[in-house]
Amino acid sequence: MTIIGNSDATPPRCHQLRYFVATAQTGSATRAAAILNVSQPSVSAAIRELEQRLGQPLFHRRHAEGLELTGFGADRLARAGVLDAAADFVTRRRPPAHLTLGYFATLGPRGCRARRPR
Repeated sequence: MTIIGNSDATPPRCHQLRYFVATAQTGSATRAAAILNVSQPSVSAAIRELEQRLGQPLFHRRHAEGLELTGFGADRLARAGVLDAAADFVTRRRPPAHLTLGYFATLGPRGCRARRPR
């Protein structure tokens, strides 16, 4: 048995877990998509694929009333939350990215001085 599913299944992807956690917290794929800044169909497709990988539904679908976790989904939410928090920790602890821009002097802003690395 793996942390989130069975050992024979393909492991879930990070975005599937993140979408699952957000949907469980909001009770809606539409609200989860808004929070995550992705499309609602992307969230729904990721959850459907995750359910197929796990072999059981994670949510009861209530037409016009949102989504409610199944018992299986509630169990997996606790596990997915730990993994999602770990992924956030890893990705947010990176040093800030450094961006270097280049431009042609004839097209670039006037009066900019070139900076040379020290």
